[in-house]
Amino acid sequence: MARPPRVHQPGLVFHVISRGNGRQNVFLEDADFRRFLDLLAKVKERTPFDLFAYCLMPNHFHLLIRVGRFEISRIMQQLLTRYACFFNAKRRRPGHLFQSRFKAKLCGKDSYLLELVRYIHLNPVRAKIVDDPVQWTWSGHREYLGLPGRRLADLDFIRSFFGGGEPAARRRYLKFVRAVPETTPSSDAAALAAGADESGDRAETAPARGDEESLARIAEDVCAELGAEIEKVRGATRRREVSRARRALIERAVSRGLRPSVVAAFIGRSPAAVSKVINPRFSPTS
Repeated sequence: MARPPRVHQPGLVFHVISRGNGRQNVFLEDADFRRFLDLLAKVKERTPFDLFAYCLMPNHFHLLIRVGRFEISRIMQQLLTRYACFFNAKRRRPGHLFQSRFKAKLCGKDSYLLELVRYIHLNPVRAKIVDDPVQWTWSGHREYLGLPGRRLADLDFIRSFFGGGEPAARRRYLKFVRAVPETTPSSDAAALAAGADESGDRAETAPARGDEESLARIAEDVCAELGAEIEKVRGATRRREVSRARRALIERAVSRGLRPSVVAAFIGRSPAAVSKVINPRFSPTS
C-alpha cells in the first residue's frame, strides 16, 4: 500500500512534552536515545508531519511539531507505544513508562516558534548536562548548524525567519540561540513550556483549509478597495499600488487572527517578510 504524501501546507503547531512515570529516566543509555529517534523517523514517514525542533533528555523529551492530515494524538500514540514496548521488553519490566498522557500546547504565534526552538534546544544547557547545546547529540540544534549526523528536523521553515542564504541563516540562528542567558528561557517560551497541557488538543482537528478560504475573502475585499489584482498581490511585482494592497492584506489578515506564517504562504513571501510588516521590531536577521 502506498504511503501518504508529505504534508507541506500550513497546519497547527504543537509543543509536545512527555515525561517518565514518576519522573523516572526513560533513556538510560545511548542505544535508547537512538531507538527513540529511529522510531520518531518511522512514525514521521508513516503519518507525515513537520518536525521543527526536538530534544531528548534523560527523563523527558520535547518536540515541536506541525501537523497536517494526521492528528497529534495519533502521531504520539504510535511513538510512545512503540518506544515503551521497546524499553520494557529490553529490561523485562512491566507497567507504564511515561507519565499519564503526553502534554501538547498549541502554538498560535509565529514569534513563539522561534522562542520555542531556542528553548527546546537549550534544555541540556539549563539542566547543566553540557555547556553548549552543540555538545548534546540528542537534539535538532546540530542539524540547524549543518553539522554531520542525523537528518530528522525540517529546517527550511524556521530558517526562513532568518533570511538570506543557508550559511547566513545558520549564523543568524546561532546568534539568536546565544542571545538569551542560557539558564533563563525567554518569557514567551517559559510560559508555553510551563503551561504546556492538553488544552491544545481541543483544537487539533481544526482544518487548515479554513485559513485559505478566509485569506481569499480578505484578499478579494482588499483588492476591490484598492484596485489591485489578486494574482499580482500574490506574485513578485513590487509596484507601489500592489505593495500597498499586499501590506493591507497582511495587516487585515493578522488582525483577524490568522497566523503570519499562513499569510506568508498565501502570498508567497517568507514569514520574516510578513513579520516585518506587522512588527518592525521583530527582526531575528539583525
